[in-house]
Amino acid sequence: LVVKAHCPLCTAGAIAVGIGTYKLGISTEAVGIGIGAFAVALGLWIARIIPKKYIPFQKEVIVVVSFVSTILPVIPFMKSAFPVYISFLGDYGTTIAINRFLIGSIIGGLLVIIAPLVSRNLSRLANGKRIPFQGMIITILLLLVSMLIIELIV
Repeated sequence: LVVKAHCPLCTAGAIAVGIGTYKLGISTEAVGIGIGAFAVALGLWIARIIPKKYIPFQKEVIVVVSFVSTILPVIPFMKSAFPVYISFLGDYGTTIAINRFLIGSIIGGLLVIIAPLVSRNLSRLANGKRIPFQGMIITILLLLVSMLIIELIV
C-alpha cells in the first residue's frame, strides 16, 4: 500500500475553502480553527496508515509536518493580525504582529488532539457507555462551539 498524502491539490483546496469562508464573512480565526483541525486530523490519519515505526516520535513528526505544510501556504492569503506589545524587549519595548489565522489554526489542531480525551472522560463518567459515533460527535461539537465563541467575541 503506497500512500502519497498531502498533495498540492489538498493544500489548494484548503486555501480555497479558507478564502471562500473568509469572503463570506466568517472570521479569520474561525476559518483557522477549521483548517487547523483538518491539518491535524490528516496528520493523525497518515500516521496510523504507516505500519512500521521508522523514527522516534514518528506520529508527532507526521502531525507537525501535516500541520505546517497545510497552514503555512494559507497564511499569506489570510491577512489579519493583531499587535502584541512586549515592554521588556529593548529600551522602548517592541510590538510584534500575531496572525489571527495562525492562532485559530493552533486552537483547531489542539481541539482535535484533546477530543479523544474528552470522549474517554465522558465515557468514564457514564460507566463506560458510549453513544454511536461519540468521538466524531464530540470533535465536531468542540470545533463548532469554539468557532461560535470566536464569531461572537470577534
